[in-house]
Order: sequence, then structure tokens, then C-alpha cells
Amino acid sequence: MKTWLQIILLSLVSIISTNAQKTSGISKDVVNHSAVRTINTSFGPLTESQHASVQIHRGLLPLIINRYEIDSDGDGVVDAYDECHSTTNGVTVDYKGCEVFALDSETIIIETLSNTCIGTNEGVIKVELLDETYDYIVNLSPGSLLSLQLNETNNFKDEFTSLPTGSYELCLTIPGVANYQQCFEINITEPEPLQVVTSADYSNKMVDLILSGDGPYIIEINEREFLTEKKRLTLPLQPGNNKIAVRTKLICQGSYFEEIFVSEEVIVYPNPTEGQVQIYVGGKDNTVELSVLNLQGQRLFNNPIQVGNNRVIDYDLGNYPSGVYLIQLTGKEVNQRIKVVKL
Repeated sequence: MKTWLQIILLSLVSIISTNAQKTSGISKDVVNHSAVRTINTSFGPLTESQHASVQIHRGLLPLIINRYEIDSDGDGVVDAYDECHSTTNGVTVDYKGCEVFALDSETIIIETLSNTCIGTNEGVIKVELLDETYDYIVNLSPGSLLSLQLNETNNFKDEFTSLPTGSYELCLTIPGVANYQQCFEINITEPEPLQVVTSADYSNKMVDLILSGDGPYIIEINEREFLTEKKRLTLPLQPGNNKIAVRTKLICQGSYFEEIFVSEEVIVYPNPTEGQVQIYVGGKDNTVELSVLNLQGQRLFNNPIQVGNNRVIDYDLGNYPSGVYLIQLTGKEVNQRIKVVKL
């Protein structure tokens, strides 16, 4: 019993065969079933038995092959619409399948070197061509007389400078290559504001800085200034007061300032005490301010005290009633407040 697919195909072959007999000059040679594998049909793939039952005349084979799927030169345009049937593999073609001139996009480098604040003209756009086969003309709009010529004289690179914020169209042309133009849209915007997060490690005398916003960054610490592109860095702290300032080259991004005091070590012993205590003061201060306060914040004693070579200060709490007191020492390299128990 014939399947519905076989019936339809045999009917089609019968019609084709009848038309072939009425056409002069068409060969009546019959092809075997293996040639039928190129037939495009909406009925799905044929089985071997179905192939075996189908015969068509060689002269009519193009009538039932879908020519709209054939692309002889592999340029992406099928032969039915291709006006150039032998384009080189890999070249750029138009909708007619004919080669058009095009530069490899990877040979064009466009870089915005800096943003700019509103009201200032500090934007920079750098253009570089890696393909040195041609000379180039680069036009930037809007603007008047904003044009660059890139050739071997300037090593095929140059830049537009003193640009305000805004949107620009940069177009590249090649003298002698007709109808070629490649354009790019570029935005010069106001930079992101400067933000700084610090974290001090007093034990190891270090500070971590996390920076955000457009760089580079100008960092000043204890009157030493340097420039960096890094977003995160660790800086050493010295004993005493450390002044840290961060800014960029653009005022509109803002600035940052912080003071971090790293105190030298202070030790009070014995603690608790019946009266007499010794206070060890680290660092190099020759004189410190010694204060004694109660827990109510009343200042009971406040005087400058000389620090001896042994770095120890003797002080007597014997005249104070029993309780808890705060001994505070302040100097160039020390700023400590220590709780002491008077028995």
C-alpha cells in the first residue's frame, strides 16, 4: 500500500513527465534515486524505500530544487539575488553580493582620554589606525575645523583636545576610496565624583584607601604627594598626626581630607593602685600634657610633664579618694586616655 507521501510525489513526477514529453530538446534519461536527495520538500525527509520509488527526468531537476537556498560563493547572499558570483571568501559584500571596501574594526582605536567638567574644555579624544596601508582623514562634529590627517608623518595617530562635554560624531574617510565613510558616536561626559573610604590599622601603623570616581588620583600624605591610577592602596602612617588629602585634576570631582592620629604606646602600672603609678610613654616626645579626670568629666589635674630618658613618668593618686580615674597624655606623637582604678 502506498503512503500519502508516495502518492503525492508520484503525482508530481507524472505531471513533470507529461510536460517533458511535450518539450523538445530535453533528455529523457532517467536519474537514479540518489539524485533526488537534493529535493526540497515540506513533507520531511524521505526514507530509502520512498527514494527508490521516485524517478525524475534529469532535464527537469532544476525545476524542483529550491534555488533560493544555494550560495555558490558563500558570501551570505543566495545565487538568486547575487550579482557577483565569485567574491573572495571573507570579504565584506553589499546586499547584491558584491564586494565593498571595509576596514577591519580592530584596526581602529578610539579612546576618550579624559572627561571634563561642565563649563570647561578639557576633554580629549585620541584616534589611532593600526592599518598603515592608507592615509586617513578623521572629522569630528559638531564643531568647526575639527579634522585630523593620519599618515606615516604622525605614525597614524593624533588627538582632538580642548573638548567640552557633549555628544560627538567621529567619521573616518580614506582619500582615493570612493563612497567609504565609517562613523562612530562618542560622548564626553562629566566625570564621576571622587569618593574615598579609609581604614586605619593603628597596631601596624598602616591605612587602606579605596578610591572611586574617574582618576588619576593625586594623593598627599604628610606633605608627600604622588599620582596614581590604583583604586586601592595601602600607605604607611607615622607616629602622631597624619594628614591625608586626595583629589583629581578636575575640580568638579571634589576632594577628600582626613587626619589620622597614631599614638605611641602608653602603659600605666600598677593598675589597680593604692596611689603611686608609673606611666610609660612610647615615642620621642620630650614633653607631654598630663591630665587626670574623674568619670564625671571633671579635670582634677592638668600640667605639662617632662619625659625622662627612661620614658617613664611618676605620678601619685594617693590624695584622691577610691574610685575610677582617667589619665590622659597628649603630645606630638601620643594621645591616649587610660582608665585607672584607685583602691
